[in-house]
Amino acid sequence: MGDTKSIGVAYRDQDLDGSTLTSVKTAGLTGYLYGNGSTTPITASTTIPYSAISGVALQADYGAFSYIDGPQTAAAETVTVLDLNTTDVSNGVSLGSPTSRVVISTTGVYSITISIQVAGTSAQVDDFTLWVRKNGTNIPNSASVSGTPAKHGSINGHNVLCVNFVYSLAANDYIQFCWTTKDGTSSIITYPASAVAPIHPASPAVILTVIQIA
Repeated sequence: MGDTKSIGVAYRDQDLDGSTLTSVKTAGLTGYLYGNGSTTPITASTTIPYSAISGVALQADYGAFSYIDGPQTAAAETVTVLDLNTTDVSNGVSLGSPTSRVVISTTGVYSITISIQVAGTSAQVDDFTLWVRKNGTNIPNSASVSGTPAKHGSINGHNVLCVNFVYSLAANDYIQFCWTTKDGTSSIITYPASAVAPIHPASPAVILTVIQIA
């Protein structure tokens, strides 16, 4: 098939099309492409996965989202879908419709970390359960159960539930989080930034990060 040379290697004499090489050519190359120890010819129309290319950094998709408005509440023992309403950063991962959906655009393996600020108004501990759905179906073994502390005097109980997951997801998959409260006395709440010393930032009700790792 004519003059074939390894792509990405500069030769002193000639470029692949026979002209004198003055710079490394980055487009219009023809021939065989070998990567990661493979000797199988790859055509120009072949999609090459990240894992098959040595020395190329993963251009990862990612997204960071939050919920910063009024409390999210639920009746006792009622499955409720967690809402999100703010996109902090996004590249290939986005909020869908409804905004409870986090939509993936690129097939890959993703690390998903969620942090929830839970408040309780009961004088007793309330069980709070969180889990993950993919495309509307519960993911097995994804639930976490946390006890929301009891209220003390006029101060509500507070708890931060933080969980990490790693899932293989396909393009156009979406994930959601669901939750229940046993007694209906727990809510997901944003605490505002302090107005007096000691000054601190707001505590969002929900912080969610999704990062492609492979």
